[in-house]
Amino acid sequence: MVASASVEWVDSLPSTNAELARRVARGEALAVGHVLAAREQTAGRGRLERIWTSGAGSDLTFSLFWSSEPPIRMVSLPMTLALGVVELLAGFGIEAHTKWPNDVLVDGSKICGLLAECVADAAGDPAGVVVGVGLNINMSAAEAAAIGRPVTSIQLLTATEPSPAAVLERLIPLLWRRLAQWQRGGFEALRPEWERHAVWRDHPVEVQTETGPLCGILRGYGSSGQLLLESDGRVEEIWSAELLRPL
Repeated sequence: MVASASVEWVDSLPSTNAELARRVARGEALAVGHVLAAREQTAGRGRLERIWTSGAGSDLTFSLFWSSEPPIRMVSLPMTLALGVVELLAGFGIEAHTKWPNDVLVDGSKICGLLAECVADAAGDPAGVVVGVGLNINMSAAEAAAIGRPVTSIQLLTATEPSPAAVLERLIPLLWRRLAQWQRGGFEALRPEWERHAVWRDHPVEVQTETGPLCGILRGYGSSGQLLLESDGRVEEIWSAELLRPL
C-alpha cells in the first residue's frame, strides 16, 4: 500500500485514462498510486463510451494508476473509490449515494462517475489498472441542463466555487483510506457501508447487460461487489452491466 499519492497536473488532455495507458504501453514506470489530473479534459469516457468532458478549471477529472488485480477484484475497485467521494461530499454538507457499479448520485442526479480499465505493457501483458474519476465541481445550471440527463455539481448544491485542485487535495487521503481497507479485507470489508449508501436496495430495477436487459429485485451485493438480482424466485449474480433505473 502506498503511503502518499504522487499527483501530476497537466493543463489539457483528451483523456487522463488514455494518457496513463499510453505511458504504460511505451514502458514508462508509474508508481502505484500515481494520479494524473487535467485542468481540462476534451474527450474523456465513461461507461458505454459516453463522453465526459471538463472545461478548463471547471470540474475535477483525474486518473489513478493501480497495480494489476485479479478480474474478480476489478468490480469493486471503482466502488471502493466511490465511497471516498461520498465521504468527501459529506464534508461539503452533501448527502450522496452510490449507484452500482461506478456512479455517485445526489437526489437521483449524477455528480461523479468512475471508470476502471486494465492497461497493458508494450508486450501486451497486464501491467496495472487505471481508474478515471470525473467529479462535477463548478458545473453551472445551464451546462447541467445541456447534458440531457440529471446531473448536478458541488457549486449547484452549495452555492460555492471550490477549486478542482483544492477538492483533489481533500479527496486523496479519503481514497487512500478506502483503498487500504479494500486491500486488507476486499469488498467484504466495505460492503456494509456500500449497502448503506447504495440506491434502490429491494426495489424492482432494470439492468442492461451485454446480452440484453434484465429486470428483477435488487437484493444487494455479493462478497466481491457483484450485484444480486432476484427474478422468478432465483437470485442471479451480475458482474458487468449498467444499472439503469428503478421500475
